[in-house]
Amino acid sequence: AVCGKHLCGVATDHALVAASRLAETEAPKSAVGVGVGRLSGVAIATCCHHACSYDEFVGVGYLREKIFPPTHMNSVARECGLFECLKRVSSWAVDGSSGQHGGAPQPPTPPILPAKRVAEDEAEAEAECNVRVTAPSTIADVLREVSRELAPARRLELGTMIKWVLDEARRRWCEATLGNGAHANVVKYVSSEVSPENRLLLVKY
Repeated sequence: AVCGKHLCGVATDHALVAASRLAETEAPKSAVGVGVGRLSGVAIATCCHHACSYDEFVGVGYLREKIFPPTHMNSVARECGLFECLKRVSSWAVDGSSGQHGGAPQPPTPPILPAKRVAEDEAEAEAECNVRVTAPSTIADVLREVSRELAPARRLELGTMIKWVLDEARRRWCEATLGNGAHANVVKYVSSEVSPENRLLLVKY
């Protein structure tokens, strides 16, 4: 089995890929139990979806089919930009601005990044996508403006929704990839008052 608690961002995707390799590996004849290959199940508490990577996110196929708006101009650069939006909005679920996870409510307006930091972010986004992304700082600017217009509770709702969407994409990948008989679910394992990072990805056979 593959188990992990709060595997940050892309680390969850790395663990799922490792699980798929176990499922493809023939189990020893002495092995007794359920599962596929050397994999008997998966239990991963996901977190920090803002730290996911487009290049390594296992559920991009689901996002492409169900979430990204259809267009005749599909490209890696476009999808990478949309994925960056999802990542940034997911952070609204845990940024504390709603005041529901401890502490007083904070203004939902992030600080304006200095030019040097923006340039560094642009270089990092380009390297991550392996393509040139046009003005990735624009994404941050647009979302910053949007966040100013949203009530803290709405920011929390949208951020939480995106976290569930990203984990649903992973769940579907698991059922399609981890062998016949793989049943995957995303469940809450603690209340939001204990931790806003309270989703558990389970795969059973």
